[in-house]
Amino acid sequence: MKKVRMMMCLITVLALSFVGCSGGSLFESTKWIDESAAKISADITSGQFVIDGVIYQFPMPLSDWLDNGWHVSNSYDNTDEFRLDPYYTSTDFELCNEDGDYVRVSVYNDSDEAVPVEECIVYSLYMSTMEVDVVFPQGMTKRNKPADILAAYGEPDAKGGKSGFLEAGYYFHDELGQCYVELNVYDNDYTIDPFTSVSFGILSAEEYWDYMVTQKGAEEAAEFYFDAAMKASFYADFEAYREMSKDSLEGAKVLYNENAEYFADWLLYYVDINEEYITTDVKNRAVTVAKRVLSEIKWDVKSVDVNATKEGTMTVTLYPTDFFYVINEDLFAASDAFVTKYSDVDFANVSYEEYDALQKEYTEMMVAVLEKNAASAGTLEAVERTYEVDLEDYLLSDAAWEDVTAVSLDLLAEEE
Repeated sequence: MKKVRMMMCLITVLALSFVGCSGGSLFESTKWIDESAAKISADITSGQFVIDGVIYQFPMPLSDWLDNGWHVSNSYDNTDEFRLDPYYTSTDFELCNEDGDYVRVSVYNDSDEAVPVEECIVYSLYMSTMEVDVVFPQGMTKRNKPADILAAYGEPDAKGGKSGFLEAGYYFHDELGQCYVELNVYDNDYTIDPFTSVSFGILSAEEYWDYMVTQKGAEEAAEFYFDAAMKASFYADFEAYREMSKDSLEGAKVLYNENAEYFADWLLYYVDINEEYITTDVKNRAVTVAKRVLSEIKWDVKSVDVNATKEGTMTVTLYPTDFFYVINEDLFAASDAFVTKYSDVDFANVSYEEYDALQKEYTEMMVAVLEKNAASAGTLEAVERTYEVDLEDYLLSDAAWEDVTAVSLDLLAEEE
């Protein structure tokens, strides 16, 4: 009993010694993980993680790393000369910190001039959890197994890996486009730290399109893409369009605004407003009308038929706007009223001031007709079109998209 008593005393002393040195017990040794996890989103698709108490969020500027004590590896002799051309992506290079940790990154220059790499965006990021102790959403670290990962984040968008190994890929959106995070975890009992590495990246439009075609199937992907592009073009509904990752949110907005401006130009041409009197105010009012009219355009994908090489045809039903017909009665009435009002004016001999006043009055009258009828816009009878498709090259050709727009806006009828 004496030996047992002495052993128990020794254990007690060692335990007290551990508490005195660390400020906590063995059960508190992972407290820092919980504290780190509490700082960030619980969703892996947030792109957030914590290293040494510092929050990072992919995609981030390279300066986020440099400002927190990381530097470009000393193995590169020309780090002071690193500059990246506009809209280029660098090759991979390493970042290190004073603790000897390292990560591997590539950067993207999203500006229109050559800049040093520290002013660029991190385009891809690879971290070995053996080299840097990082905390991910819901406290996932190198200590976690595949079952922990799947319980925390759910089934991945892409799943792979050999037997005994999990590759789990999750996709998310950012202003720069479609991003992914891929987690690599061993699935066995003898690995002390199963969660081995993580990769973040920004997918190119081509890469994500290929992924969508594989995941959804060719026909469904084609229908989804057409519908997404139409919603972005006519409804300013960008969510599905961005999911296809053909463009960023800002790029999608440009697509919609350009479409509205294009139709506004046609409206101003149709009501015969002199180009010199299309002021910024007149153009903006016409664009507002155009957006209201575009919101009523409708379409359906009737069928998609593609072969093994992902080429084939798509048949769609388009319902063009009826707006040109809606405004005709008021347009002719306003025009007749204007002519009647100034029937005794000798337009060949009016002064510039008189001419200017008449043009401004006519312009205001025609814009008022557009505005008055905007809410009455609907659609005409269905028009069926069949287009060639190529899923290796973003579905439809530029000429096909132009035809879709022309039919939807009823521009072909106006040209005849």
